[in-house]
Amino acid sequence: MKESSILLLAAALLLTAACARKTADLTGAKNRIQNALHEAVYDDVKVKEDRGKGVIRLSGNVRSIDDKIRVGQIAESVADGVVVANEVGVRPEGDEKTAAEVEHYRDAEIENHMRAEIAERKWENIRVHSTNRVLTLEGNVETYDLRQQVDAIATQVPGVFQVVNLIKVKSIK
Repeated sequence: MKESSILLLAAALLLTAACARKTADLTGAKNRIQNALHEAVYDDVKVKEDRGKGVIRLSGNVRSIDDKIRVGQIAESVADGVVVANEVGVRPEGDEKTAAEVEHYRDAEIENHMRAEIAERKWENIRVHSTNRVLTLEGNVETYDLRQQVDAIATQVPGVFQVVNLIKVKSIK
């Protein structure tokens, strides 16, 4: 009885340490990304931690697709393996409102297309959301192979800039 209590306590401490490290990794990545974007004069790009999902989300607006790509490259280069969702909007100067409306409709089309793909294959427990053409996948599936299949289909959806696959495999957890 005493041994099992000690084992449970040890497991709890290890889990707490792992969670603390994950949070520290995320916070460290966030700080490195903010500094790198500041140095590259992308001060309008916001960097946020999504601790619940273990993702760094970039938001805000840039003037061109080249700037969006560059922001993503900078963030990835200092993220140390942390997933970065480049949800930065492209808003050409003088055309910001129209560009925002177009992105809104594109995101709806992306979500609807992916939902149709999921329904056609009778996949369950998969949720999708698109922000500035970044398609985020969430949910639970039975196998790693199915997770990869969903990811492969998502990358083929017209208009998708990036896929962030947060789907969990039930057997791995």
